[in-house]
Amino acid sequence: MKAIMSGKEIKSFSTQRKTKDKKILDIWLTITRLVNETGEIDDVVTTGHDMSELKSLKKCDKYDTFRREDCS
Repeated sequence: MKAIMSGKEIKSFSTQRKTKDKKILDIWLTITRLVNETGEIDDVVTTGHDMSELKSLKKCDKYDTFRREDCS
């Protein structure tokens, strides 16, 4: 958080998070600084996109990735 607040750019990255029901999700996390008109950081917003389905599809045959029922 210190790096973000100091102005250091943070690139989006892949990580995991645990849901309330203890399930582990693979997510793509994006961190965005919200600045005011003077350029000071007012807030930090995070956006996480669930990548679990995409990761499981990548395990499928590369020519048949959209047919989930064919995946093992």
